[in-house]
Amino acid sequence: MPWALVLRLLARLAASLFVWRLATARRGSHGAGGAASSGPGAATASTRLDTHAVTQRLLETTSLGWRIIVAGVFIAIAALLLTAGVTLTVLSPLWLGIVLLVLAAAAVVIATGELRVLAAMAAQRRRRAHDTALRREIN
Repeated sequence: MPWALVLRLLARLAASLFVWRLATARRGSHGAGGAASSGPGAATASTRLDTHAVTQRLLETTSLGWRIIVAGVFIAIAALLLTAGVTLTVLSPLWLGIVLLVLAAAAVVIATGELRVLAAMAAQRRRRAHDTALRREIN
């Protein structure tokens, strides 16, 4: 079986499991007085799903995931261009090796920018989660 099919299958499985986990997460179900009512469609306020919060978490996590993928791709591109640039600078057309090394430097700059944005987004996510936890403690 080709590796591309295996990777695509694993990516789909991981994405579906992640969405399932987000959709079935219970926010604050530990608090409101015990078990849920016994009716087939009854749900207490503690077990209801906040769709806006789930949507925001899904969008935020997707954005973080794409930033990680983009940064990884640019790091891989930089490594390949660096290897090709050094090889061509030493062996054959000097100008082509220099062009590839400049492209590798540009890829490193882009990857560094993506990693900085990723770190800022992760810090913002941690602050938001901490803020939500503090609000839950107060209420």
